[in-house]
Amino acid sequence: MRLLIVHSRAPEYAALIDRSVPNLDIITARSGREVPADMKGIDVILAWRFPKELLRRATDLRWLASTGAGVDHLLIPSLPEAVVVTKAPPIFSGLITEYVMGYILYLTLNIEEVLSNKRRKVWAAPARSTLAGKVIGVLGMGTIGSEVAKVANAFGMRTWGVRRTPRPSPDAEKMFGRNELESFLPNLDFLVVTLPLTKETQNMIGGRELSLLKPECWVVNVARGRIFDEESLAAALRTGKLGGYISDVFGVEPLPETSPLWELPNALITPHYGAITPPEEFIPYFVDNVRRYLRGEPLKHKVDRKKGY
Repeated sequence: MRLLIVHSRAPEYAALIDRSVPNLDIITARSGREVPADMKGIDVILAWRFPKELLRRATDLRWLASTGAGVDHLLIPSLPEAVVVTKAPPIFSGLITEYVMGYILYLTLNIEEVLSNKRRKVWAAPARSTLAGKVIGVLGMGTIGSEVAKVANAFGMRTWGVRRTPRPSPDAEKMFGRNELESFLPNLDFLVVTLPLTKETQNMIGGRELSLLKPECWVVNVARGRIFDEESLAAALRTGKLGGYISDVFGVEPLPETSPLWELPNALITPHYGAITPPEEFIPYFVDNVRRYLRGEPLKHKVDRKKGY
């Protein structure tokens, strides 16, 4: 087995793998620029971001493993069907839920005004609200979305969810299918987006969908930027048709300086840091799959390439 690791922390990943499965042929690259020109014999690639043009050179590739939960950037048309694609195990739910609820609490406790008062040495109680009774809609009730819903319930929120088919969930008061957004969106105080990016979900939320939300609704996006039409999103924020937007993900990352989202006071931008996981947490799951691969057994966390996740 010849393994290529492409990651900013590739040497750390390699050291941890070598401790558990010694004598593997491991090549490390901290970026696409360090990937060797000759990729002959490389049958496994472990990566987060991997340049698409380089994948075409990996003619012996048999397994492509992502260190992240989203694999939309790896599922290119030229990737042979015989290549197995795996994603990270469900280890991000807690971190992403903390991100979602942390920023929602930032809003309801009016922490921005508290900090402003502190800087100005002003003793004044800011207006605040409560989460109890608020309706939070989770667009994408998978592993991550279900955890968000569960924690929101603990705060006394009314939790509504959307998934491909609207079967009941123990974590949601109401469930909707993806074709029922007209019934789902207008009642929300918060919309949390946790969907994978696929052909069906790209640009799923555009001007029409945004117009269905209440003007005071805040959107939290921890999925992918391209699920939104960012031009329509910026227009809704600028004109007061949407309360605000908190996002850890964008259509282009890093978010270009020319993006209008930077200038909008009701857009809170974070640099895709919501679920940064140390190698020590991820590697045991990958090592388990390496052993399966060497034994010729089916791999865990395999991606359904037709569904895109």
